[in-house]
Amino acid sequence: RTRVFVVSDLHTDYPENMEWVRRLAVRAGPPGAGEGFDALVVAGDVAETRDNFARTMEALRARFDAVFYVPGNHDLWLRREGGRYVDSMEKLTALLDACSELGVDTGPRTIGDLGIIPLFSWYHKSFDKEKDVNSVRVPSLEMACKDFHACQWPLDLGSDDEALALYFDKLNDKNNDAIEEVKKKSKQILTFSHFVPRLVLTPPIYGMPLAKVLCPSDLVDSYQITVAREL
Repeated sequence: RTRVFVVSDLHTDYPENMEWVRRLAVRAGPPGAGEGFDALVVAGDVAETRDNFARTMEALRARFDAVFYVPGNHDLWLRREGGRYVDSMEKLTALLDACSELGVDTGPRTIGDLGIIPLFSWYHKSFDKEKDVNSVRVPSLEMACKDFHACQWPLDLGSDDEALALYFDKLNDKNNDAIEEVKKKSKQILTFSHFVPRLVLTPPIYGMPLAKVLCPSDLVDSYQITVAREL
């Protein structure tokens, strides 16, 4: 029996959230030693600092037979890192290195006849095809979204155009062969990313241009997005 659990936005910089993680039952024995195989999909926004991120993923790895992860926007914030990283790309590398050390999957893998494919992504404004609301006063996107201040990017990348979203999308290209292999071996495919794949999934908050910071349209064109469920 394979079970897949899905969680996002743990934000374990808050002590009560970290305590919730630690209260989860610890796995008994090696992976798959119990009645079945329990996998956890972590769809980003684990923690704001690298150290809390590593502690959280280590705790989750001890509680599930497999853990899958893709980064969220909060994971790449730098405001509490004390100058530890030059930019958010360097921090991304540090997070992926931590995953590798802890045995957390950030690439495609099959579990029985189920294929799980993490998809790296970032939003861009061009996803929002609707006209901005000007009839009421709403905060600007840069004021409402802290990413524009808490993340720092190399000069050739930024959120003002599609460059950053395309960069994250290309991170998936290195897994093309592995994705094809997973598709061949699997009867079902589960893909996931931190950002929502369809405009209809954005929260209906009137006047707020949320689609500009929630949706990576390139993923919709490149991959079939499926809904996680227990198998």
